[in-house]
Amino acid sequence: MRVKIGNRGQLRIPTQVRKKAQIQDGEATTMKVEAKGIIRLMRERAASCRKPTIIRRTNQHPVGDIGRLITRKEIKKALAEFP
Repeated sequence: MRVKIGNRGQLRIPTQVRKKAQIQDGEATTMKVEAKGIIRLMRERAASCRKPTIIRRTNQHPVGDIGRLITRKEIKKALAEFP
């Protein structure tokens, strides 16, 4: 896929690429320059998530919060690892 670099050195990652790589708005990433001009963009999802917290709501059940939306796949994986 071809993309252009903006006049301030900014790179726009196409929507379909962000969806396939599961990159969300505001998510931290790392760029690494490899041989022959290859640039690798890597997610830092684990590092960008804050420590999980429990929110206790009045007259409602408590909920967990990790600072971003949690996918169904992540929930199923966590439940599978639960004793």
